[in-house]
Amino acid sequence: MDSKTKANEDLETLTCPITLQFFRDPVIAADGHAYERVAIVKWIEKHGTSPMTREPLNIADLISDGYLKHLASQRRTSTVSQITQDNSCVIPVISENVSEHSYPADLMAYNRNLTRLKKGTRSNPTIPTDARWVQNAVTVAGGIPGGSGTDQFLWPYGLTIGDNQTIFVADYGNHRIVQWNIDNSFGLVVAGGRGAGNQLNQLNHPIVVLIDKDTSSLIICDYGNRRVLQWSLQSGTTQGEILLDGIFCSGLAIDQQRNIYVSSPETFEVTRYQMGSTNGTVVAGGYGAGVGLNQFSWPTYLFVDLNQNVYVSDMLNNRVMKWSKGAQEGIIVASSSAMKKKLTPRGLFVDTSGTLYVVDAGNQRVLRWLDEPDQGTVIAGGNGVGLQKNQLNSPIGLAFDQQGNMYVADSFNCRIQQFSIE
Repeated sequence: MDSKTKANEDLETLTCPITLQFFRDPVIAADGHAYERVAIVKWIEKHGTSPMTREPLNIADLISDGYLKHLASQRRTSTVSQITQDNSCVIPVISENVSEHSYPADLMAYNRNLTRLKKGTRSNPTIPTDARWVQNAVTVAGGIPGGSGTDQFLWPYGLTIGDNQTIFVADYGNHRIVQWNIDNSFGLVVAGGRGAGNQLNQLNHPIVVLIDKDTSSLIICDYGNRRVLQWSLQSGTTQGEILLDGIFCSGLAIDQQRNIYVSSPETFEVTRYQMGSTNGTVVAGGYGAGVGLNQFSWPTYLFVDLNQNVYVSDMLNNRVMKWSKGAQEGIIVASSSAMKKKLTPRGLFVDTSGTLYVVDAGNQRVLRWLDEPDQGTVIAGGNGVGLQKNQLNSPIGLAFDQQGNMYVADSFNCRIQQFSIE
């Protein structure tokens, strides 16, 4: 076994399958799997069954694993991670020296000379099915060890590309959305950045950010506050507007008609809302947790194509599902069935030819699926955990520009990587 394979296996062994973070208080459940205590307790309280095998679980049967805790503690010396509890969700943090309520530099000192977003049809790039990407990526945002400066991220999660290759990033650990022009060394905080909180000028661990060009605004999945916000990009805007409240949002998408799609690991479904309405329609799932084609187990990131087909990262089922408009069940379009490593899907993208791109967070790579759900091809990363140009460390978000260049939120490395199309 080579060192890269050994490192990847060690990483999988030392991380919780629910949170994908290093263990701090690991326990063994009756299903034989190890979990972070706070995560599995919350899961059992909600569902009563194993997230891996679906067999019944009891909190009283959880057994602490001191040896695994020791191994994970050793591993954290090279990749720092911390799991803390914040109200109703499990929160990962990567620096024990940065306050959860750290403020960036004075936000109002910046001149908000924002590029106005052009109204018009949203379009995805057309990428050749045999396209290749340069394997040594360029860091276009962040890259300095996690912090709260405007040249830093603390766990970048979702990202989206605006006009002129402007990147908007959900800076999870800093509770803010950052706009970053590729040629700049510093980003501009355009939403939040005032510590974790539930006021209209605050965010609490945002995980997805989208662009609504029609209103020149951002749509934000404010994960820790269980809400979806709309935040104008007009100069002088200091707070957002609540679009949806009281929902456990773990994924977000918007279609050509400006409908908003929200995934919830609490109700195991994806719901579509007309912009401005709080009355939603379930368009995928809604039949409880499970492995059936009409079920999910922890649905997260979403993508909606021009035909309103909904693609869902079904994380704990290790697959990506596609639900056609009006369908009663989905089809598997990406899975681990023929792969040596379990797929841990997060960010998704589908180009105009229907090619699917998936971030495989646990295996530090991005894969492409053309036709067969078990025939994914690695197109970036996959070289173990690390800081080198061809490596990733718990990647999450994924986006492409109109030229087909690929952008990955390399979360543990606190940077945005650009893989140029060849």
